[in-house]
Amino acid sequence: MSAKKFAWERARTLVSVLCLLLITVFMTGCFKGEANLTIRADGSAALKTRLLGTDFLKEAIIEATNEMKKKDSAAVVKEISEGDKTGFESTSEYPDMKTLAEKGGDLFTRRDGKAAGIQQKKTWFYDAYALDLYAGPSETGNDADGDDPAAAAMMKGFLDQIHYEFCLTLPGAPEKHNADRTEDGGKTLRWDLAPTLTAGGDKHIQAEFRLWNKPHIMLTAAVAIVSLALAVLFFILRQKSDAGERGKKLILATVFAVLALAVFAFSAWQLTTASGFTAEDSISPAYVKDAAK
Repeated sequence: MSAKKFAWERARTLVSVLCLLLITVFMTGCFKGEANLTIRADGSAALKTRLLGTDFLKEAIIEATNEMKKKDSAAVVKEISEGDKTGFESTSEYPDMKTLAEKGGDLFTRRDGKAAGIQQKKTWFYDAYALDLYAGPSETGNDADGDDPAAAAMMKGFLDQIHYEFCLTLPGAPEKHNADRTEDGGKTLRWDLAPTLTAGGDKHIQAEFRLWNKPHIMLTAAVAIVSLALAVLFFILRQKSDAGERGKKLILATVFAVLALAVFAFSAWQLTTASGFTAEDSISPAYVKDAAK
């Protein structure tokens, strides 16, 4: 199997993207690619990968399209073009974050000592997530470049001809991130991976965010409002009741008032407590080198 075909067959993961990037740079001096991850409010996600190169890749694109359809029949794959470049766009859907962690590719795996992958903490009001992803030379097989100053200098010379980004789109602005730049009020985050890939370095993609559980929020608000309303109602009825009934009404008013206060206190605690992720919160499988081969 040719190196070109091998790289395209692994194009669904960023591992293949990095390999293809190096091949394309040396053979054509021109490459453009993006990996766009969209996470929706319900926890589902879509990963869209776009790779574009010059015409010499046309045959490989057709082969890659056929291979990708065999490996992931649910993925939507189509050929695209932009100027003098042709390539493909692949979109994969994931019903939840755990499925993304398990099937999204090597980028989303856990790497001991380097990256935790995708971390998750579930609470009553929201699910908290942390992306701690690693992109580096171990994925490209390009570790040797860092030991050769001449090769590193040559690779850096291609930077102005390379465009490769990882883009993350969230329902709302994240609590923390290390993105190179943001758009749309902070909801879209972009990391420039091109310098890292060509220079043989590594880079961490990190973001922490919450996905809110709206049904739970509405239920909690309803319980708090009803409890408070009943507390007020029984307190008013107590004033109008005879002496024998006032004690009962006071007890009921107190019970509902305490319940309302408990709900408010619980809500405040949930909303103000920091997530505090640990290694045990990772839902990603461990990275296995060359697992995709």
